[in-house]
Amino acid sequence: MEEVSIIGSGARDGGVEPATGAIQRAIDVAANRGGGTVVVPAGRFLTGALTLRSNVTLRLEEGSVLLGSQDPADYPLVLTRWEGAEHQAHQPLLFAEKADNIAIDGKGTIDGQGDPWWKAQRARTIPHPRPRLIGLHYCRGVRISGVSLLNSPSWTVHPYACSRVTVSGVRIVNPAHSPNTDGVDPESCEDVTIADCFISAGDDCIAIKAGLQSSSSLMPCRNIRIAGCRMESGHGAVVVGSEMSGGVSDLTVTDCVFAGTDRGFRFKTRRGRGGTIERVRCENVSMSGVGVPVAINMFYKYTGANGTSAEVQDRNPRPISEGTPSIRDLAFSRISASGTICAACFVLGLPEMPVHSLSLRDVHVAMTDKAEPFEPEMAVGVESTCRAGFILTNVSDLALQDVGVTNQVGRDFIIANVSPRKAT
Repeated sequence: MEEVSIIGSGARDGGVEPATGAIQRAIDVAANRGGGTVVVPAGRFLTGALTLRSNVTLRLEEGSVLLGSQDPADYPLVLTRWEGAEHQAHQPLLFAEKADNIAIDGKGTIDGQGDPWWKAQRARTIPHPRPRLIGLHYCRGVRISGVSLLNSPSWTVHPYACSRVTVSGVRIVNPAHSPNTDGVDPESCEDVTIADCFISAGDDCIAIKAGLQSSSSLMPCRNIRIAGCRMESGHGAVVVGSEMSGGVSDLTVTDCVFAGTDRGFRFKTRRGRGGTIERVRCENVSMSGVGVPVAINMFYKYTGANGTSAEVQDRNPRPISEGTPSIRDLAFSRISASGTICAACFVLGLPEMPVHSLSLRDVHVAMTDKAEPFEPEMAVGVESTCRAGFILTNVSDLALQDVGVTNQVGRDFIIANVSPRKAT
């Protein structure tokens, strides 16, 4: 496959003169030849939204920087998903739809220059959701490797309804104060690998989603592998939900480090969403300065209407229906956490649908000496805690082996409506 330089298509270094048209021409030329590599050489290039094509690799050479335009007019509206539902939103800086065998690689940088977008979000002055840095819809065979992704206006990498996605060796850095700047958010995707990445985000580092029950179409998210990643800051390191109505299954997380995130592993849903989270395996993970290493909440009160309603937040059993979510078959092993702030573990299942088949093996948590209380999970009536032990409510088939907490305040285990796994 031939290489096409954006310089040959008219792009100019400097980061002042827009290069959107020149870069798009280079992508289209490569696509019209049946595929190829579009090369971004060392230099600074200002661009608005670009559309990637099948069989085209966008290669950012060392020293190259793509700067995202700060003008909303450079991001036309497209139909996409935002918080589980269909919305018109600003097109991602790098966008593809129904494309096969696409790649973004190299040692260069994509800087979304998101500060004006963050300010507008806080002021509630933007009528449509902000652009992602990279947004991919219905694509097959996606590879993102080596690049640095900075200052995304909102979610950084958002594959939706894609298959065979690999994100490897990528560095994602968004300021801690930047709203909704998740790192990687696979939504309704299949066969996804996220490996050897560094992610520091203003929201969740990795969030796995599968839509809301109110969506026009629901698709599962399954076969997700996360390995060898370091995740810092952020509300959660690896998060599932809260939009999970299509179901999330077969998630593995191995050999990772979490530092300073509010929560380590986090699973969140609520009544009315339906769907199942199942077959989750997490092992050999080290955490430091995390609020709660493992948090499971089936009374999540945010995102969308009715989160605080009496029906959703009722602690009494409710009739089981299509809107009743379930979480089952989760296993955590070889997990170590030091300097933990809030609680060793927090699980709040539904009384009518307890978290089922939860296994903790070789899990050791050391609490910090000093910390300020905060909510272990976001549900009505959950009080802030500090240096608490394992708090488990509405769990069936619980298996514990070599599990402990040190330096906690109060009891090691605080349990209610919990049944152990039966011996076989």
